[in-house]
Amino acid sequence: MVTLCLRIGDARSGLAAGAIMVEGLTKRFDSDWKGKELYFVEMTHSGIAICLDRTGSLRDVVVAAFDIPEDHVLQADGAAGVDQTAFLLDQLTAHPDAAFAFTGCWDGMAIAPYNAAKEAGREADLMMVTMGGDQTPAEMLYCKPQGFYGYLEFQPFCEGWSWVETALAILEGERFVPYQTRFATTQDIIEERFVQLYGDPPACE
Repeated sequence: MVTLCLRIGDARSGLAAGAIMVEGLTKRFDSDWKGKELYFVEMTHSGIAICLDRTGSLRDVVVAAFDIPEDHVLQADGAAGVDQTAFLLDQLTAHPDAAFAFTGCWDGMAIAPYNAAKEAGREADLMMVTMGGDQTPAEMLYCKPQGFYGYLEFQPFCEGWSWVETALAILEGERFVPYQTRFATTQDIIEERFVQLYGDPPACE
């Protein structure tokens, strides 16, 4: 019997990434974010079904943990033509004293808006957790940006390697065990994890 798994469980990934974000937010509200209003921005793409599962389940975990009011829970849908970078900047401008937690369906969807907000001088008001965790966000996290807490790592061993393992299992008539997300990578452990995966650390400014 062959069990096929061509990708990770997306809702499950969002739940795991949501737990990372709750951990990071709890630390911030115990320190520099005491008394701040919290907004959550879900950067997603409704034209890709897995995106809604992934970002939506993360959103639900965070909203429940911090009892975020409905009007503080925002969605920036790329499929609807929303410029997600402009959306985040507009919200930061509209709420200059608030804190913002946000994620994207994949790393780059959230990182580009993050970088723009950092350029605008609002990095201290951000809490970003991403999903994917290939080398580019790993290098970014290694350099300890203030508002990037961590990511759920399912790259580089998720979709690509999973397909290889599945194909080999089919060829050999073996049972294939679905990939499980294993690593919640935060700033606390990024140095060790980066060396495990990529060797020499990146140069940080």
